[in-house]
Amino acid sequence: MKRFSKWLVENDLNQLAHDFAKMKHDETGKVRKLSGKPYFTHPSNVADLLSGVGASPEVVMAGYLHDTTEDAGVSLSEIEEKFGSRVAALVSGSSEPDKGASWDERKKHTMDYLRGLNDDEVLQVVVADKLDNVMDTSMHGGEGIWSKFNAPYEKQKWYYTSLADIFDDKIPSFPLTSRYRDIVNKVFGN
Repeated sequence: MKRFSKWLVENDLNQLAHDFAKMKHDETGKVRKLSGKPYFTHPSNVADLLSGVGASPEVVMAGYLHDTTEDAGVSLSEIEEKFGSRVAALVSGSSEPDKGASWDERKKHTMDYLRGLNDDEVLQVVVADKLDNVMDTSMHGGEGIWSKFNAPYEKQKWYYTSLADIFDDKIPSFPLTSRYRDIVNKVFGN
């Protein structure tokens, strides 16, 4: 009975995170850059990727919520109040701190931060986030795709392949790490 009760609580919390993130992203009216689908498809995909490989309930919730602070105006204190301090820490750890900085500064900061990070669960959220981004690029790519981004192909290649090296080093046995490397190789070449 206790195991079933724990399962119910975890699923209720995941549903709450799903519904909260969907509502907040839908309120912004934002859509995905390449597909034009509502933005919430991205955090939903991230959470599905994490759930599919057996990530902890807190990591799955962070998958749903990871962009709410950056893109939907939700405060970390609100996330902590609704979902707990661990989920808030995972969301904080997987978010860019300064959206006002240049693309180069933000990406360099992200890589430096991840290289020094000793929290596998934050890395799991980040690899799922980046995996969904690159899968979207692969699915909706083609001529002129790179003009839709804030940085050209060569910089995108540098960033995503550098992240693959970091994930290979930090969380090599996490199932999404090899999937990430494979799709990066497909999109950007070896």
